[in-house]
Amino acid sequence: MKPTVVICPGAWQLEAFYDPLKRAFEALDYPTVCKLSNGYPDHDPDETPEINLDTTFLREHVLKPLVEEGKEIVLFMHSYGGVYGPAALEGFGELERKRAGLQGGVIAAIYTAAFIARKGTSTMSVMGFSDDNLPSWIDLDEATGLVSFHKDHAKVMVFHDLPPEEAERLASSLPKQPASCFSEPVHWDPYEAESFQGRLGYIYTEADRILPLDFQKRFVQTAGIKHTAMLEGCSHSPHIEMPKKLAETVIGMLDTLTR
Repeated sequence: MKPTVVICPGAWQLEAFYDPLKRAFEALDYPTVCKLSNGYPDHDPDETPEINLDTTFLREHVLKPLVEEGKEIVLFMHSYGGVYGPAALEGFGELERKRAGLQGGVIAAIYTAAFIARKGTSTMSVMGFSDDNLPSWIDLDEATGLVSFHKDHAKVMVFHDLPPEEAERLASSLPKQPASCFSEPVHWDPYEAESFQGRLGYIYTEADRILPLDFQKRFVQTAGIKHTAMLEGCSHSPHIEMPKKLAETVIGMLDTLTR
């Protein structure tokens, strides 16, 4: 039985954005799950959660049920998913569970075009921003505590390699997201955990405008990731631009990580 791929989406995404990649994994006979919180029902603009809301949702509603079924899991993280995804892995490593007499667990975690934040840092801090110094391409609604991504910026920075009509459609459908998701410090990371030594990989996107290659390489160095691959000429949206190539690269890296 092949492991289950869990897709950990980036910020301002819809599940549908990852359908091409999901189909590409399934064509390789890898069961795949991509699930996002529906509207952030636990978001309260007047309170800061102790743990990132995306981390909590991924852990409790996606990873935990699969782990408790005894499934082996590969966590695939895109963009901001590289911040909240790793924090959801505490106690779910396959090695750790096996020593406790339990089946299943996460056997590998693979990033692409991803930000990485160590414990105690946040998405904003690793980007060089803060609550008082937001990037010009997002808007914060202080009444709701939600942030939105400027459509025109998304078209030229995230979807620039797609046909204009498709870029317009995708950029126009980006949902809002709680600001706390970006400002809340990471409460746990896997980079020193025994279960994940040698089980982390990173796939670079060479032509990324949101996260240039040099920055990706800095994040890889920060996390101590040893296994890398390159998607040549690829933008920040490989799951849309080249899903088949991305899926094949992920599975090839998985084989290397789990030998």
